[in-house]
Amino acid sequence: MQYQIDEAGFLEIQTNLQKHMRDELLELEGLVGGCGECEVPYLVQSEPGQTNKYSCTCYDPVAKQNEAFEADDVVELSTDNGVRWLSYNTEWTQKLVGGQVLEWKETRRHANIIYLEDKNGREGATTRFDFNDKTVIYCAAVNGECTVTGTISVWWKMNQFGIDARDIMGLNEGYDGEYWESDGKNQWTEFDGNGYFYWEETHRDGNSIYLKDKNGRDVYTARLDLFIAKVMLCEVGKECFSLGPITDAW
Repeated sequence: MQYQIDEAGFLEIQTNLQKHMRDELLELEGLVGGCGECEVPYLVQSEPGQTNKYSCTCYDPVAKQNEAFEADDVVELSTDNGVRWLSYNTEWTQKLVGGQVLEWKETRRHANIIYLEDKNGREGATTRFDFNDKTVIYCAAVNGECTVTGTISVWWKMNQFGIDARDIMGLNEGYDGEYWESDGKNQWTEFDGNGYFYWEETHRDGNSIYLKDKNGRDVYTARLDLFIAKVMLCEVGKECFSLGPITDAW
């Protein structure tokens, strides 16, 4: 019998024995019960911080998949302990509560799970986002032991334009020739159909560009939000409101 650690951090049991011998084999390994007709049985970890209890289950990401959700277009997420994860193409940044930043590389996506590998000197360490259980799971490089590091509380998907907001240089607002355009150096020009206004970019994420006013109106900021496809104007102390729909981005 061979043992192999897969990307997800599970211990996969592979055997060429006939199905009628499987239950007996698992019992010899200290496992309770068998795996029925499941082709690939897995050993599943216990709660974080506890010793693994090797009870056999037929863990099948496809069968377990939440059919109402796909992880394919998720670009950002936050966990219940305040950790923020942001992606750019296949690169992920983990922002911890204390300000520390860690870097990860996405290796693949499967059903409702996104798999990452460590880029912080911990060769072999992995993390996965499991949207079935809404958990973030870290697997150590040394012993392969996996622990839940947080519960996914909110996530953001790729916007309807299919473009990362960190790559765009301009967008069209509404249907009467209004537009916003960047000079490539954090300076933006807004044309509202009648005249020009000027803005300075402060930062971006995967779906939005954030601007501050340069027209003598220090109380205003703007958000070019590709996710909700709207240009939002915000005034200090008041709620943001939409200036108009984003109809195209480039």
